[in-house]
Amino acid sequence: MKVDTELLFSSAADIAAQVNQRQRSATEVVQAFLDRVQVVNPRVNAIVTLTEELALREARAIDDKVQSGVNGGPLAGVPFTVKDLVAVAGVRTTGGSLLLDDWVPSATAPAIQRLQQAGAIFFGKSNCPEFGLELHTTNRVFGDTWNPWNLSYTSGGSSGGDSAAVAAGCVAFGIGTDYGGSIRWPAQCTGLTSLRPTPGRVPATGQIPYSSSRPLPPPKVIQCRCSRNCR
Repeated sequence: MKVDTELLFSSAADIAAQVNQRQRSATEVVQAFLDRVQVVNPRVNAIVTLTEELALREARAIDDKVQSGVNGGPLAGVPFTVKDLVAVAGVRTTGGSLLLDDWVPSATAPAIQRLQQAGAIFFGKSNCPEFGLELHTTNRVFGDTWNPWNLSYTSGGSSGGDSAAVAAGCVAFGIGTDYGGSIRWPAQCTGLTSLRPTPGRVPATGQIPYSSSRPLPPPKVIQCRCSRNCR
């Protein structure tokens, strides 16, 4: 399989410009990145829930707009991942925790809605430590995420799934969360540039953990296999 390295490591702006100028179709772009995911992700474990059918459907919708003479948006056809702490309607969202391993939100976080309205293509959920509370991305639901430059090194945390996905050329950009370096630390681990917006600039609605006024779904009882039989 021939790998289009130039496309896979192009900037989001360049990809969108090519789609809007009909130099590439959004479907072609999405398929190239999906092919890359199939090759790289089994080793890196960056994307834990891949929404292939949804991504192709969104790409076809962008192509229909562009073909009809309508601009596809500033991020037309650009694939991105979302940290598994951020809700996307109809897509399993675990927060890296066994407590939420089968939770499917009914609403999408406003930040993700805005990206989709701008033409970006949602690719799936990226791995994170349980509730985003570790410097290395690992959890009991999906296991470890590794650095694509060296599989014995960490990709950081807690947005390590996004940093690995972007660095490996699986998506053009990733959406994480950052309270104390959770975007910035993974970015430096994998040689990327990151941006933590000013608090309040981007709505935090739809993130785990919720505030006390927006409680999590009812917890499940998790049976522990250790000798203490804890829960």
